[in-house]
Amino acid sequence: MILEVLLLEAGLRAPRTWAGSLRGWWTTDPDELDRRLLRLVDRAPVRGDDLDEEARIVGVPEGVNVAALLDDPRSRVVRDAAGHWVRRKVRRRDSAYLHLLDAGRPCRAEELVDPMGVTSVAAAREGLRRDDRFVQVRPEGTWALAEWSHLRVAPYGNAIEAVVAVVTEQGPMTQRALFSQVRQVYPVSASRLRQCLLSDQIGRTPDGLIDLVARGAQPIEEPEPPRPASMAVHGDVLGVRIPVDPDVLRGSGVRVHSWLTWRLGLRQTPMRRTFATAGGHAPLTVTRAASFAQVSTLRRHAIELGAVEGCVLAVILDLAAGTARVRHGCAPGECQAALKDSPVELTKRRASPASG
Repeated sequence: MILEVLLLEAGLRAPRTWAGSLRGWWTTDPDELDRRLLRLVDRAPVRGDDLDEEARIVGVPEGVNVAALLDDPRSRVVRDAAGHWVRRKVRRRDSAYLHLLDAGRPCRAEELVDPMGVTSVAAAREGLRRDDRFVQVRPEGTWALAEWSHLRVAPYGNAIEAVVAVVTEQGPMTQRALFSQVRQVYPVSASRLRQCLLSDQIGRTPDGLIDLVARGAQPIEEPEPPRPASMAVHGDVLGVRIPVDPDVLRGSGVRVHSWLTWRLGLRQTPMRRTFATAGGHAPLTVTRAASFAQVSTLRRHAIELGAVEGCVLAVILDLAAGTARVRHGCAPGECQAALKDSPVELTKRRASPASG
């Protein structure tokens, strides 16, 4: 309390923000932080991974909990389902913008329904039509960013091709310069470009520049990400709990947290590791690509185990033996397959009007 009195007498005040006064901080200009936060809001939408860098650019002091201030109900931005910061009044369209920027290619409206958080393709199309940041590509009917005026003539099939081409043509350069040069020919987000640095074609020189592995640069390995609660390790045995959803039952590859691929030593892209399975099943493959980690289809396992949507599969990888097992991993009393066929459920079905 005495310190606060002395600071006040010295003309210092706590910074004022839309979330109230920022306790523990003192300044001669209480409104300056608010002005810098408003400049940060004006830069929205901002990817979650890029928030700290954007805050630094507008001059927010290091140590200020920017995410907490942006999360305040009085903030003009909110966090979307993907963890990105979008403007409250145009959140759906901002989320679509970031999704397209990250994809680096035109997308069908169907692909944008989930990122936008809308309930139908028609709603997605209507939102895109009302925003001049988006254009529809004819005759394909896909949606692109209006700023992609060069997209039709860009000779690159994906972001990694663009990164390799720029480094090949211009030689070793800093990461900041590389990202700037690539965005001029293939506009994608900084997060997507950071993923490209894990490519087995790209490395870092002893003086910290980005160059080609073919020219002697050392490959850049992915740092260890936090281990999710759905994964466990004991010696040479790894366990992964995977929810059974429509994609699993449809036979799609299963997206998994990148900690699994890191633990398997797949720290560059593209890399994969295959595990033998018993019972006539195809080998199970774990893949680390630039923008995702994935386990090959588990559909046959799910069907043979009687798993339904809402169940959990336990994938057990023996690293020493190079084998994989898939088990029904539901906790006792929580198995959707068992609940579906329980006597209580059967009684309910017989009593329902729909049962006739």
